[in-house]
Amino acid sequence: MLALVTYMLASTAVFLITYVKGVFRISYGGISPTEIRLIAILANTVVLIFGNPSVPLARIGSLPIPATISLYDLVVLVVMLIILSLFVVVVINVATSLSQEDRTASQIQKAQKRAAARASKRQARSRKDLQKQGRRLNQPSVR
Repeated sequence: MLALVTYMLASTAVFLITYVKGVFRISYGGISPTEIRLIAILANTVVLIFGNPSVPLARIGSLPIPATISLYDLVVLVVMLIILSLFVVVVINVATSLSQEDRTASQIQKAQKRAAARASKRQARSRKDLQKQGRRLNQPSVR
């Protein structure tokens, strides 16, 4: 079940990254669903030919864990850990990239607002100057 949850987590990350970044990339670190299926086929073939031998585990204190783990469970655990580690790396990289893009867009937006404010002030000053000049032209000159 943990392997299935990990696989679905990675799939969901692919879908979200596709939506946010607009790039569909299904494989990360050289591992795609095809490679995972090939690993599953290979593991099933090994179990079919050699059986499913158990590897003994050392007991950790008095924890009630099984004393053995099967070869197939070990393969699934390794694949799950690989997918999970790739998921973490990809999510961190995408989050960093999106954060940088957001900062850049925010800086551009702030610069545009400042430029618009400066232009607005210049227009207001020029309007005031024109109004002053108009008043001067309309006033009779005293000599």
